[in-house]
Amino acid sequence: MEPIKPASELDRYYRYLELENELCLLLVSDATSKTSAAAISVGAGSFLDPVDLPGLAHYLGMYHYLTF
Repeated sequence: MEPIKPASELDRYYRYLELENELCLLLVSDATSKTSAAAISVGAGSFLDPVDLPGLAHYLGMYHYLTF
């Protein structure tokens, strides 16, 4: 993983973590912000669907979207 290179004019704190389950996180803190947000990027897709379960990636993606 390359070092995080934040923009110098922004007063933000960055922290990179890797969890035991190999999920990688990038935490960004900005004390001047009035809102917060989260995003997720999953390195998987329909090309990883099991042969006997076509459409599984799409179904799980929609399930994830609708539960949050």
